[in-house]
Amino acid sequence: MTESRMLLEHGTLLMRLKASNIFQAAEADLKLSRRKLKWRVEPEKMRALGEPPVSPEARYSFAGKHVRRAKSALHLIALAYFDPEIAALTDKQSTLIAYRDRALLCEAMIELLLRDRSEFEARRG
Repeated sequence: MTESRMLLEHGTLLMRLKASNIFQAAEADLKLSRRKLKWRVEPEKMRALGEPPVSPEARYSFAGKHVRRAKSALHLIALAYFDPEIAALTDKQSTLIAYRDRALLCEAMIELLLRDRSEFEARRG
């Protein structure tokens, strides 16, 4: 067993992610997905705008299948919560850690809903 696999299996609560880390990662993955799509569909326009190309090494924190399917950060986290088996198909430690902690995914969904509600109420006045 590798050291990283052992830490993943028997890690301490000290290495537990926060809910905010989860929804920030979801938002970043969606942003990266949009950039990848724009570069694939409109490379000339992206060059003209001075957008730097997406690095081939750029990887998602969540499962790529979920990122491509998600309509929002909340949807992405919900996909991870309800379809955690997909994480078994990846070698990314961050994905394995996030998908394995269902309580954290639930907490992230709740925090994201509360944040969105607060923003909505602030705009309403």
